[in-house]
Amino acid sequence: MEGPKIIALLMIVLAGVLVVVYVLIEQQSRDAKEAARREQCKAEEAARALADMARRNLREAEEEASRCRSEEAARRYRETQEMYRLQMVVLTDEALRLFESIPQHVRTADAYLDQSEADFNDRAFAPFWDSVERAVQTLVRFDESVRKIDGILSSHAGLVKQYEAEAPSFPLAPQSVKRLLVGSASAERMRGIVRKAQSDFQFAVIYEQRKTNQILASGFTTLAQALEQMTWRIQASIGTLASAVDAASSSVTWRMDDMATATA
Repeated sequence: MEGPKIIALLMIVLAGVLVVVYVLIEQQSRDAKEAARREQCKAEEAARALADMARRNLREAEEEASRCRSEEAARRYRETQEMYRLQMVVLTDEALRLFESIPQHVRTADAYLDQSEADFNDRAFAPFWDSVERAVQTLVRFDESVRKIDGILSSHAGLVKQYEAEAPSFPLAPQSVKRLLVGSASAERMRGIVRKAQSDFQFAVIYEQRKTNQILASGFTTLAQALEQMTWRIQASIGTLASAVDAASSSVTWRMDDMATATA
């Protein structure tokens, strides 16, 4: 009887041991799974942290690149505006230089016309026409200066439209352009002198020999053409410049009004 009891007891003990072992194994399995889950959570948190850091770094890099682009754009804008300003300064200086040279052209032309009248009175046929040709050349330079000023004003007006601050003003006003009419008066005086000489047979003969002489000046090919068109051409050039100066003055007034309104 003792033997079966012992065997039963051993079976019970063995069963208990097996249960304990099973419980231990299950506990270890749960612990391992929990440890794996925690490791996975840590890995996921680390991955999220890395992703957040990467996104933050990317955003900061984009913001820095945007700031750099903005600073570069601002620098280019300032440089461009300064270039416009310097170009306008150069143009206004050149326009002023040309305008200040015009009175000398008129004085020189009048001096040649004075000489032509003296030559006419002295019956100096060839010298008379020499003086007239020199007067023509000088009045052509007068006309070229007026046309160059008009071209400069056109370039200046184009830059003013692109310049966003107060632009250097053009040195000519409408009343200044009116002073150029002295050139037209000199051309008209020359036409009268030539008309008088053409009414004189001996002077007219010399003119017929010279009227096809080439005039080395823009816009004219012969002396005859220059004499016929000089007054009209000078008046046209002055008229064109006067209109451009009036338009530029009005544009500057409107622009200053707009700037005053914007800053009010």
